[in-house]
Amino acid sequence: MNNRKKLVTLFAFSFVVLFSFSALASAAILSEWALVDNANPTNNPSDVSAGAFTAGSGISLDDFATSTGARMTSWSESTSPATDDYFQVTVQPAAGKKLTITALDFMHSRSGTGPTSYQVQHSKQANFASPTTIA
Repeated sequence: MNNRKKLVTLFAFSFVVLFSFSALASAAILSEWALVDNANPTNNPSDVSAGAFTAGSGISLDDFATSTGARMTSWSESTSPATDDYFQVTVQPAAGKKLTITALDFMHSRSGTGPTSYQVQHSKQANFASPTTIA
């Protein structure tokens, strides 16, 4: 696995992606992952597909809670990014449509033993071969 693969090491995560289509004049919420009872996205327009919130093989997605969101365990204690410690979501426009992400909003918290740093990356390649770090 690529060392930079979709690395977002967070303890609890609530996620909103804003978008605009070339055919639309204004931005709107593309999808949300509230993570209070499952990993499925909500608020998907018909011309966008969004995948479930998933965890890399290095961490365990233990449960979802209304007050804290997704709970993960088994984080690497390394100070360097761990290849398999990540979260990912996918969004894709329908055929013939163009997708421009204009904002990314998320919340996170951690326990006293949770990860102390993280990176937010995106990629246009399905295999995440050339990710761009944005935070």
